Amino acid sequence: MNQIPKVQDFYKQKSWCDAKDTLGVWRVGRIRKRTKTIVVVHFDGWSDKWKQIYCLHSTLIAPFRMHSKGYTGQLKKPLRDWDYNEDAIKTSEGIMTILVHDNFSGLAPYELTLFLRGDLYIQVDSLMCHTYNNPSKEVSRVVEFFNGIIDMIIKWMSVVPGEIKNCDSESPDKYLYSKSDAICKAIYEILDMLSSIFGFTSRTMEFFERNKQYVTAKIFIHTFLNKEGMKHFINILKVISLENLWHTVVNIPAIFSISTVVANGLYIMPLTECLINQIECLPLEAISFIIEDQDNVSLFMKNMENMIDLVSSPHQKENYMEFFRNFFRMQNLQTNNYEQDSVPELKFPLISPRNKPPAFPTSRRLSSKTSPLKRPEAFKESLDLHQEIPINSINYIKQLIERRHFECVQLIESRISTRKETQKSLEIVFKDHSSCDEQEFYLFGVIEFLITEDKLDEAMKVIKWRKKILKIAALNGWEIAQEVGRITFYKLEIDSSDIFKASMKVADSINRN
Repeated sequence: MNQIPKVQDFYKQKSWCDAKDTLGVWRVGRIRKRTKTIVVVHFDGWSDKWKQIYCLHSTLIAPFRMHSKGYTGQLKKPLRDWDYNEDAIKTSEGIMTILVHDNFSGLAPYELTLFLRGDLYIQVDSLMCHTYNNPSKEVSRVVEFFNGIIDMIIKWMSVVPGEIKNCDSESPDKYLYSKSDAICKAIYEILDMLSSIFGFTSRTMEFFERNKQYVTAKIFIHTFLNKEGMKHFINILKVISLENLWHTVVNIPAIFSISTVVANGLYIMPLTECLINQIECLPLEAISFIIEDQDNVSLFMKNMENMIDLVSSPHQKENYMEFFRNFFRMQNLQTNNYEQDSVPELKFPLISPRNKPPAFPTSRRLSSKTSPLKRPEAFKESLDLHQEIPINSINYIKQLIERRHFECVQLIESRISTRKETQKSLEIVFKDHSSCDEQEFYLFGVIEFLITEDKLDEAMKVIKWRKKILKIAALNGWEIAQEVGRITFYKLEIDSSDIFKASMKVADSINRN
């Protein structure tokens, strides 16, 4: 039986670690020396005069990335004893080849962390901050290396959705031993590398200015888009909470303005829809984290407006921007006027501005009221879903659901090929049946995107999940069904604990009111 290593076993000479400086800030450090009793740590990006000596058992040091995140050196230019080294690039390329080939299983979990979040991350930062003696040769080699890193990042994006379900969010040290946690917890450094390579990081963007004869950010953006990187980023956005991606999401919309490839515009609406759905589901703590940096919020709004403008009419663009403006405005009002413990929860119906039905007025999208389950014209008798429902009414609703969703299944099986036909047919299936609510109009875009990607099994899964939501509405009331839908959308699976949680939240909301 393998014995769990002691914390001190992770402190190896020339390896990375986390260490607190004299101001009490956790920073990335390189272990210069280790004995049986002490470790000598040099802080990355800082002068050697700031190095610290720690007792081997001190609580002021920790395994690498236990507390630190990203770059922790001095703000403008890092101070490093570093020079361009072709062999170091080849070594990293060899390790990346192994990782891509083995789905990031080629290294032990902690070794994977040391490479992705330490060696490679700092190597990219160093290459972008370096002044080259022979730029015509060396910068060309760096461009080749960065394109290889983009390939690896796209592979990482394709692996994460399958690994994240195995992660343990309750155990912060699990990444030391678990492959899934090590892969997923690399998200900040992985996406920070991508942002730097795209020219979005102010501290490293001088790389493109100094070497503009040999490289532009557009080269890397085209590589990313041409290899379906945006499709994989959208999939990441579906399974990871927005606050963990915010430092990248702020700039990602800008790549469509930089890229001149018209076909890449096909990703704009799926990305926008996914962002809207993420924003609607954000908890208060995440919202507070996002809006505390108003400069980034402003940059996000500017980039979103420019991106949507590429594919939408002025009216459609205004619909989307109205959503984002109202969201951030209302959250600012809440944050400024209430204590955190007493902030009332804002309810945003799950409806996409692009698929907003014409019969619904614009203000309905931001209404705080939940939508009742509508009745078909053939059945005018009232049915209060918050009271006991007669068995014959339940049977009728079940039959209606079965019939409606059988038509959806037939629609998918017909393998609709064009976007226009898909949208039109989905509106017939969903809108003409008057038992749908606002969330179903959002699902237009989801199902349409899956069909155009030929992912019929996933589209079927969305419909079957929605079918369960409607059954819950019939048996438990529409407010509970809406809440179940909100908390289970990302996993598309519903169990009894989800219904219990939703019931408790609705009951708590009623009691507060």
